Amino acid sequence: MKSAFYVLILFSILISCSSDSVEIDKLGLGVWRLAESTDVSDKSTSEDPLMNEAKKLEEGKKGHVLSLFPDHTFTEIIGGGEYYYGKWNFLEDGTKINLNYQDKKVTFELKTDYADTNNITMHLKNNQKEMMFIREAELLKNYKEEPFYAANNVWRIKPLKPESNKELENRLANYFQHMVYLLKAADTRNLDVISFEFSMGIIKIYNGGIGIHDYEVLPEEWRNTYYDEADLSTIYNMYDDYLKTSRYRGASTGDWVKDDCKIALSIYNDIKLGKLQSPTITE
Repeated sequence: MKSAFYVLILFSILISCSSDSVEIDKLGLGVWRLAESTDVSDKSTSEDPLMNEAKKLEEGKKGHVLSLFPDHTFTEIIGGGEYYYGKWNFLEDGTKINLNYQDKKVTFELKTDYADTNNITMHLKNNQKEMMFIREAELLKNYKEEPFYAANNVWRIKPLKPESNKELENRLANYFQHMVYLLKAADTRNLDVISFEFSMGIIKIYNGGIGIHDYEVLPEEWRNTYYDEADLSTIYNMYDDYLKTSRYRGASTGDWVKDDCKIALSIYNDIKLGKLQSPTITE
């Protein structure tokens, strides 16, 4: 995919829509994880009630996160690397929502339940599907720093042709951008456990350090974001060479999340400055 096309994609999804007549902060903004899903057209049932109950959990078991942002953009990450993004808008004063993907529009009846602040739910339903999401997180004050905001996930979009070294660098830089915001968000939210399940890639996280996974064990989700094995190998070797000749010797806070965030930010900066191909040692 051409670099210009990436720019056009981002430009189109980041343009803000006019405000709706409803209070959008009470109708679904946030990061939501799928809990239950039902295929409305599937009428098959089991004599075992537990199997019928478990059937609703199958899609959520793969992992499914939907993020809705105030600028009317959304992102959706499913299972082993499926990534979608687009624009959303309300219908009928917030009782329905349109999710406008790149190639289709899907309309759902929308209902959010804030009665239990520890278990806020959102129900989406149409004539094909019924889904129940649980809010995983309120949006950060600066929602554009959310790790799943579209501008921080361009690295997930697989190109349609081989990429130049510069394009590969930009793809890796965007991945580091995503990781920086992932670590920042975890720190801001004081999370005891950080999930990297939708962010797995070339980076190996240590306690106070960032390295590289062995090539043979790179996750398929990461491999599939590259045009081919040649491009994957090129960026892997560039990053590997960079790590062999670069050092981060900044002060340590003793908090591995903060420290790793600083290191990831430093590497992001070096990539943007063109040091990936000609790395320098930081004294």
